Amino acid sequence: MKVIGVIPARLAATRFPRKPLVPIMGKPMIVRVIERARLSTTLNQVIVATDSEEIARVVRAIGCDAVMTDPALPSGTDRVGAAIRDMEADYILSIQGDEPAIDPAAIDLVIAALKSDEHPPIVTPAVPQFEYEILNNPMAVKVVVRRDGNALYFSRGAIPFPRIGNSPGFPPAMLHIGLYGYRRDALEWFCAHPPSPLELREGLEQLRFLEYGWQIRIVTTDRISFGVDVPADVMKIEKLLRERGIE
Repeated sequence: MKVIGVIPARLAATRFPRKPLVPIMGKPMIVRVIERARLSTTLNQVIVATDSEEIARVVRAIGCDAVMTDPALPSGTDRVGAAIRDMEADYILSIQGDEPAIDPAAIDLVIAALKSDEHPPIVTPAVPQFEYEILNNPMAVKVVVRRDGNALYFSRGAIPFPRIGNSPGFPPAMLHIGLYGYRRDALEWFCAHPPSPLELREGLEQLRFLEYGWQIRIVTTDRISFGVDVPADVMKIEKLLRERGIE
């Protein structure tokens, strides 16, 4: 069963233009993400889906394939689907192009869950424990998980709202990591449907699946990763990389 990792990278990001090419410890961020993805032991191929010839030249220079996609596509997942449309793949991973600290072991964890006997259609990782300050940070996506291990809801807000405090049995949120694994049929379904109301409201593409009743399996990891959303995040991510001994 072939597994392709796709890194969507758009040059004209609203909050941080030219973000994929910003230097992270001396290398363009997209190169950092490719290097982390290539450390996975179970990905068969890594490609970049981009609307920019400039990004394509950078990734091809390090021997990574780049597929040009329509800049009008509404989300990274739509770009991933467009990139692999004519490729042979049983499972597809969407690896966020702005997470240069992504853990290769988390990639392998997602792939293992996709290939498990339960055969879930969508898998994504989350961190059960994180600093309380993150809860109210809209750049950090939180997920509440059902008892069966599937996602109940994702939000940029503080969920569940602690109106009654941390009472026994009060379901905690987890910190969502920007990595998605898809069965091919699930990804094709996603790309055939327009953005949903909740997706547009929160700016979270995974809500398109939940609004239509799909199950999203959550796997847990203790390795925090976060996206570079604004220029101030560059110093934070470089600090995290150094702490983990990544050069």
